[in-house]
Amino acid sequence: HPEFTPQNTLWLSFFLADHLYEAEVADNILRTAFTTLPEMDVFLLALPNDQRLFAPMRQMFEYVPPLDEVPMLPCKLHACPRGLYIPNLLVRTARVEDHDDLVPVFNSQSEVLSERYGEFF
Repeated sequence: HPEFTPQNTLWLSFFLADHLYEAEVADNILRTAFTTLPEMDVFLLALPNDQRLFAPMRQMFEYVPPLDEVPMLPCKLHACPRGLYIPNLLVRTARVEDHDDLVPVFNSQSEVLSERYGEFF
């Protein structure tokens, strides 16, 4: 899959938690990893064909079908996208018109900007 690269992918290779806390622990691990590693877009998990995804991971990971018709692979690939934990943001280049929308925000947050840089900081 072209969207999975070494630069934006982490592999989950081992997970062990007390049965009572496994969902909470898995959720915290994934949320913390995506929060502290902003360049990561996906967690991948490979499981042997004869194993099912275990309980807490079923809600977090989805099956990734092979790209090509490959004769019986020894494992299945599952992915957990960053968007499940941290919303994807669109970042664009600023425009002159943005100034009018941002002035009230800046003015309500700090008088220092106006004092230091004048009315048109």
